[in-house]
Amino acid sequence: MASPTYYECKACGFYTKGNFSNIAYNLNDEGERIFVPHARNGPFDGYMHQTVCLDCLHQFKLDHKVDDLKCISCSSANIVRTHLTEGKPCPKCREGIIVMEKEEGFSI
Repeated sequence: MASPTYYECKACGFYTKGNFSNIAYNLNDEGERIFVPHARNGPFDGYMHQTVCLDCLHQFKLDHKVDDLKCISCSSANIVRTHLTEGKPCPKCREGIIVMEKEEGFSI
């Protein structure tokens, strides 16, 4: 069974949501995204990934295959899927290293 994860800097406490915060979607007739929570089987029209802006630290969901690859808050292109922050310097304090943590007592 998989456990939800998050990514955290032990030096300053900055954290991002992890793998269970991504979500599939389908498009309706008007082209609007209809989210499919807890989806296991497709086909799906797209997939939103938890993303963090390394400049302003805003966290948001983005389809990295379809959407403009920029922060929806500050328009920076310095964004990354949250799981790719693991093992990297913290974007907030720049002193700690981001580590993956599992949510205790919860599994799927």
